[in-house]
Amino acid sequence: MQKIPDDIIARFEAVIMKKVKPVSRHADYKKWLLYYLDFKSKYRLPDSKSEHVRLFVEKLQEKNQTPAQQKQAAHALSLYFEILRQVDNKSSSAQINTEKRLKTISPSTANVSKAGSSATSSGVFILPLSSGSHYNAWRCLAKSGSPLRLCIGA
Repeated sequence: MQKIPDDIIARFEAVIMKKVKPVSRHADYKKWLLYYLDFKSKYRLPDSKSEHVRLFVEKLQEKNQTPAQQKQAAHALSLYFEILRQVDNKSSSAQINTEKRLKTISPSTANVSKAGSSATSSGVFILPLSSGSHYNAWRCLAKSGSPLRLCIGA
């Protein structure tokens, strides 16, 4: 059986502290999460989280777990998936913020080096177009009004 990653178990414990009463059930919730992660590692599951829950509960039925235990396991998984959504949202937000910062960089705000390329304060280089060419120094088509951009390999 695999170990639950420390960051996930810490978040999971924080969530069950808020949402699961009495405290005596917390060990059971951690057990269901551990069983689910083991189940997930053994079986090929579809992308749908609701299907994960359904298949896991079916497996618990096969193992003669009571309906109350099945319900508790399903709730534990819903809390786990909530944590995963929060982690995904935070990483998506960080990626979006990085992309926004990169989009705000323009040649007019960059420092021009002797080689003719532009270096921003964040260390991103903006290479100029060759004179009369539709390609930049990286042999990529220059940005146009078209939403489609092509890059030709060297």
